[in-house]
Order: sequence, then C-alpha cells, then structure tokens
Amino acid sequence: MNTLRTRLLAYDRQPSLRDWQFSGALSLQLNNKLRRQIHWGCYMMRTWIATILIVILISMLITSCSKQQTVTEQVQENVAESLSVSEQTVVLFGDGNKIQINDSLVVGKIMNDIKAMTFTKVEGPDTVGQNFTLMFSSDKKYSSTGYFVINKVFYKATDAKLASEINKYVLDYGRSIMPQLLPGV
Repeated sequence: MNTLRTRLLAYDRQPSLRDWQFSGALSLQLNNKLRRQIHWGCYMMRTWIATILIVILISMLITSCSKQQTVTEQVQENVAESLSVSEQTVVLFGDGNKIQINDSLVVGKIMNDIKAMTFTKVEGPDTVGQNFTLMFSSDKKYSSTGYFVINKVFYKATDAKLASEINKYVLDYGRSIMPQLLPGV
C-alpha cells in the first residue's frame, strides 16, 4: 500500500527540475520535427511556385509564338494601292530633319516601288528605330523599316530587298538636299 500511496502522491506533487528537463528535451525533439516539417513545407511551396511560374512563362512564349505564326500566315495584301501621286509627301528623318518632296518623278518612283511590294498585316512593329518616315497623308505612313501604316493598322513589307532599295533611294535623295543628313548611316 505504501507504494500505491507513493505513486498517488507523485502525481499530486509539483514538477521537479528533472521533469522540466525531460519535457524540454521532448519539446526540443518535437520542435526539431516541426521545424523539419515546416522546412519541407516551405521547400514544397517554393517548388510549387517555381513550377507555376515556369508553366506561365512557357504558356506566354507559346502564345506569343502562335500569334506571330497566325499573323505571318495571313494572306498577303497590296495595301499601297490606295496611294496616289497627287498626295503631298513629307519625309521625316530619324535625326529630326524634315523635307517635303515636290519632284513628281521622285514621288512617283517611291510610290511605284511601294505599290510593287506586298504587305502582311501585323499587330505592331517588331523593330525599333528608323532612318525616315514617309508621310503621305495623316493616315498613311511608310517607315524605312518596311512598315506601312494605314489608319493605325500596321503592315509589314514581305520583300526586304525592295524595302532596302527604297531606304537607300530616299536617304540618297535626302542627302542630295542636306549633305549632313543622318551621318554614320
């Protein structure tokens, strides 16, 4: 009976230092386990977020590539047919200089070359910078990079060689009027 009474009293007594050490070790062991679980959870969360970001980036690339493919697969159009030689032609150069072309032979050659080109409708230019912009009217513009704009709709020239010839011709004409035009180009 003494042993039973001792056991019962042991449950009623205040915790000793030894009991605190034991519970501290147990709590430390539980804390380490909890830390590992939290660390594993954070690792999985980071992995999940990284995976989602990679999937989003890949889908954006695929979407942008497919948009480019659908644009280039469209039927080629001759949008420059609406140009007429009687329209006022102004050339705005990339360095800020501006000239008006009054020579009907020069305007005729430029317009005939542009009319000979076929264009593909695009969502916007894929290049930055240009040597000049030919402004035929407020809603019709041709840039040296081969883009023709009608009513804010972009068309890209399919013949890069002819676009390059127009570029050279307009630059040579501009330099015949202003010798210091676009130095280094």
